[in-house]
Formats: sequence, C-alpha cells, structure tokens
Amino acid sequence: LKTVIKIHKNTPDGDGFDVLVFLTGQDEIEDLASLLKRYLEDLKNDDTADQNVTGDIVQNIKGIGTSITSGHSLIVNGVLICVLYASLPPEQQMLAFRPKPAGCSRKVILATNIAETSVTLDGIRYVVDCGKHKSREYKSSTGMESLVVSDISKAQAAQRMGRAGRISEGICLRLYPKESYDLLAETTVPEILRVNLAQVVLQLKGMGIHDPRSFSFL
Repeated sequence: LKTVIKIHKNTPDGDGFDVLVFLTGQDEIEDLASLLKRYLEDLKNDDTADQNVTGDIVQNIKGIGTSITSGHSLIVNGVLICVLYASLPPEQQMLAFRPKPAGCSRKVILATNIAETSVTLDGIRYVVDCGKHKSREYKSSTGMESLVVSDISKAQAAQRMGRAGRISEGICLRLYPKESYDLLAETTVPEILRVNLAQVVLQLKGMGIHDPRSFSFL
C-alpha cells in the first residue's frame, strides 16, 4: 500500500503510467483494494475539504458496458483499481485490459502470478513485486495437496520485472532486499515434482501403459 501510494503521489500519471502489483492470492488482493479505496477516498476528502462536495466518490465506469461492483474494479479519485486472479469471472478480468475511461488518470492492477506469463497488460510503467506466490504442493505424509505461500524464483522475478515498460522504459520495485534475492532459486520447481501424480498414473494405466516409469514424459 505504501509503495503504490508513493508511486501515485510522486510520479506522473496518464497513459503509459499504470501500476501492476503482484500479490499471492485473492484475499490479499481484495484486502489491498479495500485499503487503496479507503486511502484514496480520504485523499479526495482532504483535497476538497473547503468545497461543498457531495455524492459517492466511487463512480461507475462509463462506456465499458458493465457495471462495476465494489468487490472487483472501481474508480476512486481518478484512479481505476482493477483486480486480476484466476477465479474472477472473465468479464471482470477484461476490465484490467481495456483502456482507462475518460477522466481516469491512472490504473492500478492488483494481480496474482497469472500476470507473469499468461497475459500481457499494456501501459504498465511500474511493477511492485512482493516476492511471494502460491503454489500447489503435495505432502506424502498427509496425502493431501495444498496451496502454499512460498518465495518466487529468480526466473519469476525476471518475468515480473519484464511486465514493466514493455512499450517504454519502466521501473520494478521489489519489496525485499538484495540479500533475499540472492538466496532465491534460479528456476521454479516444475509442477510435476510438486503435485500428486496418482491420477496421472491411473490415467496412463487406463490407456494401456502398465509401467508409467518407462513412459516417455515430456
């Protein structure tokens, strides 16, 4: 929150000056969206304390073709706050890709690692990287898979940095010291080494491959 506010206050806004924030999951994204909304509302009230201003600061986005609920994307004090994660409905995800509506000075996109490689967001000048992500991991002791918050790899950090300045030069702000970066793994552990393969083995056997150990996996 502090980093995004510092960017918003101290850097130019307009086309090509949007912000992309990487977070670990939906809960963190929605929490930060609420905090940003509250801060920007307070900022608006402070700026217009000497004026008789009434009405809701949270405006509906006009010209996009769908109404925006407070839980997803909204405009506060000229800043469009967008969220982006896998379980979000497709029509809500598309709001992060569309141009800013008239009267909106900056777009702030709060995303999971879905924005690392899966999608391309235009106009991003600033990237804020928390250095964490959620990954599926299987524990043989419990026989269960779970989503675990863990450190990203150096390869992921490079991918996140590459989201900034695709059209012109950009800035990536990493919220962890260089010493922590040096300790990161070079590459991400492949999913085939992290998840339960029982379903895959049964599927292979059902296809007539009775010894999966000899199967030529990609």
